[in-house]
Amino acid sequence: MFVQKSQQGGGSPVLRGFESNRVLLVIDGIRMNNAIYRGGHLQNVLRIDQNTLNRTEVLFGGGSVIYGSDALGGVLYFETLKPKLNSIENNAFYRFGNVNNESKFHYHVNLGFKKWAHLLSFTNSNFYDLRQGTNKESIDGDSIYQRNYYAGRINNRDTMLKNSDPSLQIGSAYSQYNLMYKLLFAANKKTNHVLTFQLSNTGNVPRFDRLNQWKGTKNYRSAEWYYGPELHFLTSYNLNKFVKSKLADNYKLTLAFQYIEESRFDRNWQEVYLNKRSEYVHVTSLNLDIIKSIKQNKNSIHEIRYGIDGQYNYVASNAHDENIKNGGITMIPTRYPDGGSNMVYMAVFVSHSWEIGKKFIVSDGLRLNYVNLKSNFNNKTFFHF
Repeated sequence: MFVQKSQQGGGSPVLRGFESNRVLLVIDGIRMNNAIYRGGHLQNVLRIDQNTLNRTEVLFGGGSVIYGSDALGGVLYFETLKPKLNSIENNAFYRFGNVNNESKFHYHVNLGFKKWAHLLSFTNSNFYDLRQGTNKESIDGDSIYQRNYYAGRINNRDTMLKNSDPSLQIGSAYSQYNLMYKLLFAANKKTNHVLTFQLSNTGNVPRFDRLNQWKGTKNYRSAEWYYGPELHFLTSYNLNKFVKSKLADNYKLTLAFQYIEESRFDRNWQEVYLNKRSEYVHVTSLNLDIIKSIKQNKNSIHEIRYGIDGQYNYVASNAHDENIKNGGITMIPTRYPDGGSNMVYMAVFVSHSWEIGKKFIVSDGLRLNYVNLKSNFNNKTFFHF
């Protein structure tokens, strides 16, 4: 496992050589992967607030039977803090890091009573321009990685500005905040209900690797290249019930809705048009997981897991050029169909593992998927379908 990183604010996990839409991100039992998870690098995992994580699992190997084809490379499973009954807790910290003048503040509070519990969390992070190491070597002995210049505008013209501190990666700063609220209702010892709200948003996230690409020997290729604010809102309801029957020991029902906004902005050197492309994604999902354990003897245990997995995605995409001098607007190709896209994803699955002693496990499973995708292309100017 490693992380591909092109800039601050960008980190794409790679498991066994698989990446992006072949590595599944799951938070509190809800898949983050959606219809616009592509084959290129993805930075969505960084929108999770690591300060609220209770547990993280990295599942190597194909998890496709339980999780679907998104999990061909593996699964990154994140479990956030849980509200606690009969407990009142306050936790806060402030962190500073001088390598990028990082400034982070986090606070969460738990108010727990006999049957009800509330958990509220907030984190605000600011990452300024990154300072790179000065001890480095290259093949020709020159400091080829230093940031000797950066892009600026003087008299309405893109200009190469001299960097007084070449080790400072000017144009790599970004900020982010996260908010989470959970409400727990314990109906009895075997049944609990949890309502969750999570919100993550960033400032502009510059693509430092693109901003540092040259066109020839005198100018940069791009004058501007950044991701716009990345908004992720998630709300979910979870029912967890423990039973003792022939069919199940425990079942968990999760209903969730996610709203995602993503955008990218770029402008070539000395061009007056700033390209703006934006995506808006609505995701509604339902998951039912049922677990049954059968113990034959102390050295032989069967675990059966089965359930249903459903998701509906709607994607809206728009794009235009904006003249930075006079504000004029012209249409450009969208990243996804301009008339909107609908994707329905449904599955039923069953998996079985047989633990024979402490060193031998046999696993098998079956999954049936149904996927339906419909896209509307309204503007035929750019693509003549």
